[in-house]
Amino acid sequence: MDSKLFHRVFLIAVLSFSAVVFLWPSDSYADCSLASVTFGKSSAQVGETVPINLNGEGCNGLVITARILVYNTDEEINIVTIRFPNSGTTAQGQYIFNSRDVKEGETETFKVRANAPGLLAVTSGGITVTGGACALSGAYWTTGAVVIGQTMTMSVSGQGCSGYAVSFEIYDEDPGLDDHIKSVSGVFPQNGTRLNVNTVVTSDEFRAAGGFQENAQIEVYFEAKAGNSKVRSPIVPVTAEEPPLGSPGSTNSSGPGPTGRPISFDFKFDNPLGGGEQNLLDLINTISRWIFNLAIPIAVIFIIYGGILFLTAGANPTNVDEGKKILKYAVIGLAIVFIGRGFVSLVHSVIKLGDTTTATPTTQPR
Repeated sequence: MDSKLFHRVFLIAVLSFSAVVFLWPSDSYADCSLASVTFGKSSAQVGETVPINLNGEGCNGLVITARILVYNTDEEINIVTIRFPNSGTTAQGQYIFNSRDVKEGETETFKVRANAPGLLAVTSGGITVTGGACALSGAYWTTGAVVIGQTMTMSVSGQGCSGYAVSFEIYDEDPGLDDHIKSVSGVFPQNGTRLNVNTVVTSDEFRAAGGFQENAQIEVYFEAKAGNSKVRSPIVPVTAEEPPLGSPGSTNSSGPGPTGRPISFDFKFDNPLGGGEQNLLDLINTISRWIFNLAIPIAVIFIIYGGILFLTAGANPTNVDEGKKILKYAVIGLAIVFIGRGFVSLVHSVIKLGDTTTATPTTQPR
């Protein structure tokens, strides 16, 4: 075999291994070692934001699962995902305790346990959380009528209700016993005094409750309850069709909603695998990273195989041509993988430009 050809094959193999060593993604849990996790406070009230501080080595860019547990029983009440920055040894998340965690007037102690696949878990000390008293002061539909099959909004206001869970019970107003139509729930925002919850009332729900009669006037109301506080909304009529534009209860999909605020929609999905990806962009990024991790060693294997064909070809031109093809396509494939991975990172960065809000953790009520 020609010495120049041998040197070329050897150089390609060395460069390929160098790419694996120096360019291999660093977001491997095998390199991560968690040191500690702590709450940013020793005590808190329901509705108060509590920082969660995480320390670790070699965890750059990794997502860590932090589980909120009852201190004495280890009962899991919620999950928070915390992502380490691309550099540094500290990461921070947050959690807002709500009335599902601690009931009104009661006190409970919690801890947080952080772990990830293949890592030793670290556990914090305790935080004492006290449930305050929520006082609801008003409830109403944001439209003058409930339209069957359309999204309607129930609004409730209150003081001291930050983080409080609210149950909404919708009833059909009857001369006798009112029929219960459906139940909806929501949680007051942090430091908020108003909670809006969307729902859709269908004719099937009315029929199931026994409150639907053809050509009969139907009226509904809802009761909102948070802790020991309860309020009732005014009674509004139910219509089968959307009211004309400009009338009470009308909606306009091309402009502001009934209250003058623009209509917006928030899309999110729950990861069925229980990981940290909760939106399409993060999922695409994770898939591309997995393909990247898999493609590099495969390309190196093919490059080595092509080099072996060269070394063992001798006077056989078929093996020489086969080795050339393998080397060519392996290098092209490797280049495509690197370009694709860089393109995904570029799109990720462009989409997040201008996003000045702090991401809040996704929580799952127990």
